[in-house]
Amino acid sequence: MNFKQYLDTLKLSSKDAIVDGEEDSLSDLKKYLHIERNVEKDLVNQLLAAQQAEGSQLIFLMGNVGDGKSHLMAKMWEDHPQCMAEFNVYNDATESLSPDKTYLENLDEVFLPYTDSALESPASAVKTIIAINLGTLTNFLEETKLDFVRLRDYIVKNQLIERKVRFDEPYKDTAFQALNLTDYHIFVLKVSGMECQVLTSIIQRITAKDAANPFYSAYLEYYQNHPHTDQCPIKYNYDLLSSPVVQQSLGELLVKIVLSDKLIVSVRLLMNWIYDLIVSPTFSSLSLEEITDRTGLRAFVTEFYDHSLPSLLFDSSSTSFILKSIRAHEPVSTSNEGLEMLMIKLGTSSSPVNYFLQYNLIPEDGIFSQLIPLMDIKQKLPLFLRLHFLLKSDLGGGVNDDYFRDFLHNLYWFNLGDFIKLLPLYEQVKYAVYHWNGTAAQDHINLNIGKKQSAYKISQKMELDPSPVDIGKSTSQEMQKFCEYLLVGFKISPEGYSELEIDYNLYRLIRNINKGYRPNRIDKSVHLKFSQFVERLTKYRSQTKELTIQEFTGEIRKKFSLQYTPGFEHFKFIEIE
Repeated sequence: MNFKQYLDTLKLSSKDAIVDGEEDSLSDLKKYLHIERNVEKDLVNQLLAAQQAEGSQLIFLMGNVGDGKSHLMAKMWEDHPQCMAEFNVYNDATESLSPDKTYLENLDEVFLPYTDSALESPASAVKTIIAINLGTLTNFLEETKLDFVRLRDYIVKNQLIERKVRFDEPYKDTAFQALNLTDYHIFVLKVSGMECQVLTSIIQRITAKDAANPFYSAYLEYYQNHPHTDQCPIKYNYDLLSSPVVQQSLGELLVKIVLSDKLIVSVRLLMNWIYDLIVSPTFSSLSLEEITDRTGLRAFVTEFYDHSLPSLLFDSSSTSFILKSIRAHEPVSTSNEGLEMLMIKLGTSSSPVNYFLQYNLIPEDGIFSQLIPLMDIKQKLPLFLRLHFLLKSDLGGGVNDDYFRDFLHNLYWFNLGDFIKLLPLYEQVKYAVYHWNGTAAQDHINLNIGKKQSAYKISQKMELDPSPVDIGKSTSQEMQKFCEYLLVGFKISPEGYSELEIDYNLYRLIRNINKGYRPNRIDKSVHLKFSQFVERLTKYRSQTKELTIQEFTGEIRKKFSLQYTPGFEHFKFIEIE
């Protein structure tokens, strides 16, 4: 294969993306690209334990569509063929083995040895491993009429379908084991923040300057006699991706969109994304010879930027949902005063190339040195900022803004169970609760009283006492399995308790409220969970059961207090000076 053909194998639509998990079906290229992860080590341990165990054994390999279950099964066949041969292996639970049966009827047969009655009086020991999507398992348990009380208990008590990560001791059953790929993230959470090891490892496999790398060997062969290498955007993109700094920047951006947009990103989708960053949609369907002819045209110089990685990353028309999400997350802000001044100078300079060279964003003899003077301001500024982000030049700013970095730190402490470090978070949440419906007196919250009006404002005293939510403690200082949102709990003295789930987007809003931002109707609609959380809190009566009522008549403001005397069932309504 030539260089372009090797790159084409990374596409989601490539036939090379399909793997049969019921045999050793990994090609040499797949074996080269394989990245060992913790999930693989855990599956091997489960397989070996089930092989040695007495009685029937059922291993679930669970996850979502396209997250690598088939690839993982094929890897088990390659590394542990004798062990796998002792199991009934089902790679695709949505396919029926018989044309006259539905997949649910087929699953009845697969799971028949694991009904309660079969496990109590087994005819023989049956060992099975099945790759199954979470939705398929849910449908099966809802539709089957067989007796699976023991299996249901195992799934429910371990919260396998709910995707709730816990670090306490799991509920065990001698017949069942499960591995949920959705528990294993594409990035590692650690005390310094995060590291997107999976993405970095894949890019390094593709771009490594190593004779064992088929991509790089084909790259060298193709460009050795290429007539105009500087004008080929595929070469530029490939070279840029080989930079460890660029790999780190892309990893940070990927983690940010995963946490912000709740994307489920598989290894297969990552490879497709890498392809999209190297080969533009225009070149995707062209042969290497056609691309060479196209890029050799003198007029192509003005098109180069549109096919380059900085443009493909943020402006691409690709159908990839990773790229679609990234378009809404332009990573570098121009709110920095020094950066804004630099942008003004760049936009008005008669020698804009010098600014790019000054910050080592482009090589002096590269194509961008020719192209930048021909670009208009709408192209020059984004290019400068995007290269700054990718190459982490010393302009300041970057994707790791304070909110993102602090959220990762809080996430780490929460999963580690180090609650004392979450005290600032609880104070920020309390402040946001008290100001969700506008500014009120100290430790008071305004109540919604129906139709929006400006004549009256009613507030209630409410004491919030932090009560940390314990999901167990991760035993790893570098976590690949962790809860990707924060859970905070509050006691409302003396009667109630409520929990709140905080994702990255809500965390940003809470931080903005602490800086003086007032949430609007759209905020309350988008962050409905927080609105409901505040509503639950206000339903619990405070210890004094006291309401403060303010009446506004022009510039005249009157304040009243409605007080309740416990034991006498007596209310008192007084005006406050």
